[in-house]
Amino acid sequence: MTAVALELSTRGRIDEAIDRHYGEILALARRTVGPTHADDIAQEAFIRAARSLWRLDSGANVRAWIYKIALNCCRDHFRRNKRETELSDGLASRTNGPEVTAEQQELLREVRVFLLELPRRQREAFLLRRLQGLEYTEIAAVMDCSQDTARANVYQAFKKLRAHFSGHVEGKIWTAASRPKN
Repeated sequence: MTAVALELSTRGRIDEAIDRHYGEILALARRTVGPTHADDIAQEAFIRAARSLWRLDSGANVRAWIYKIALNCCRDHFRRNKRETELSDGLASRTNGPEVTAEQQELLREVRVFLLELPRRQREAFLLRRLQGLEYTEIAAVMDCSQDTARANVYQAFKKLRAHFSGHVEGKIWTAASRPKN
């Protein structure tokens, strides 16, 4: 393959990856580092992906690979900034009254603080599974671990989160969508 053909092939693959996964990566960045820096993180992830896509095998899981790059960008952001991040405020409903909205915002703040206190691997696995909807095979690929380890990290994070909030939330945040999947 000539250099020009390789460049065109690579450009097509990165364009396709951006079209398919940009929204997911942006959502991951919002949930991980907060809405203020999410666009920068997502763009940085795709810039890094574009620079090294030529090394990726044609049969590789591009989605998991880009998630891995994005998660590394989030980790780099944490290392650089060492400050509390924001969970997406978009999780709170805007149709409720001011009291309910205030309660939801306080709950989100508490969840955000608690997630930041979890061990990094548990927090990342939990976010990838529960908020991003990745399968355990993809989480394992993103985190360079086995599926069993990915499943255990999600389970431990969920168990800690449920135990921490079970006394004063009374099931408000445990909807059917957030319950562990088997």
